[in-house]
Amino acid sequence: QEDESTDKSKQVLYLGESSANVTSYETTMNLLNSIITGKYSASSEAPSFSNAGIATTKAVMNLIDRHVEDSNVLMLFSSANLQLPNDRMENLTQRGCALHCHDADVFGARLQREGAGSGDITISLAWDT
Repeated sequence: QEDESTDKSKQVLYLGESSANVTSYETTMNLLNSIITGKYSASSEAPSFSNAGIATTKAVMNLIDRHVEDSNVLMLFSSANLQLPNDRMENLTQRGCALHCHDADVFGARLQREGAGSGDITISLAWDT
């Protein structure tokens, strides 16, 4: 059995201060199931983590410092206008990293425009067009 901690291709989803392995379909579905059923609880006890439930720029920079390694790709979903300092962005570029930040408000507007509904279970898929 391969040690997952040494697998650089492992895809990890960070929810607050917690992380979840989303490398396989099964682990991703199990995570979604635990979120939907209310069994998942992401820790957000770091004082700089949020302002009214929205991650602060400081929290995002801390996440980058702790978890983003050379040549990694980081995808963020935010409902706030995040602006990382130029030196941080230059450092990520020099390390071969890519950063994609998606505005959750834009995503929400797209769902509303398309007439998306919600119920006991809501699943939304998004892609670049």
